[in-house]
Amino acid sequence: MKMIFWTLLLLNTAYFGYHYLDLEGQSSAALKPGARVKQVSGDGVQAIYLLNENSNAEIRKQELDFIIKNPLLSRRDAKSELCIAVGPFSDLFAGQAAVEQLIAINLEVQLTAVDQMVGRSDYRLMIPPARTLQDAFRKLRELKSQNIDSYVMTQGKDALGISLGVFSSQALATIAKEKLELDGYDSVMVEIPRIVREFWIFDTGQNNLPLPEEVWQNLRIEHPEVEQKEVPCLNSD
Repeated sequence: MKMIFWTLLLLNTAYFGYHYLDLEGQSSAALKPGARVKQVSGDGVQAIYLLNENSNAEIRKQELDFIIKNPLLSRRDAKSELCIAVGPFSDLFAGQAAVEQLIAINLEVQLTAVDQMVGRSDYRLMIPPARTLQDAFRKLRELKSQNIDSYVMTQGKDALGISLGVFSSQALATIAKEKLELDGYDSVMVEIPRIVREFWIFDTGQNNLPLPEEVWQNLRIEHPEVEQKEVPCLNSD
């Protein structure tokens, strides 16, 4: 009787071992070329991701960063050269999705951020940029110790300068500037024009815009708010 029991146990073990190895081999074979298995620590679960998907995500991020950091300032005047563009898209991702649809049908276009001044300005008080990051944060600690609201700016032409506040009018900024002077701190006032940012699709090839009627109607289904109109060209001064 014991012999029968141990025989059945060995057979069952062999059966399940065979099927486990067979399934493992099929799973490995099912992976596409370029896929990598990444071990997730903790629960032992394996996750699969494709190298080309990872690369595409990085390229997409770089494209969106470039759009945001290289806006076109719209200055329409009599000397401006006008071009047909598609927009406006108020959302960066919606605009880029539309561009990708057009590129997929071999149109040469690109998405560009367009900033348009609205005629009013804000005013920033600031301490001019320090020579080093250490100097900037040393001054910041001093200001904080005096309960003066401030922060170190890290980007743009005023990087390493210390912002002392942004005010909606020049009069309010002047009052704050005089108070800071009484506390022993000199500051400069910087005008910041208020802008509205939109996203437009521009032609980078030859005669891709205006769009063919069928393509335009398909685009309007997803983006009914956009239009094709003349705007200052990308290379306009």
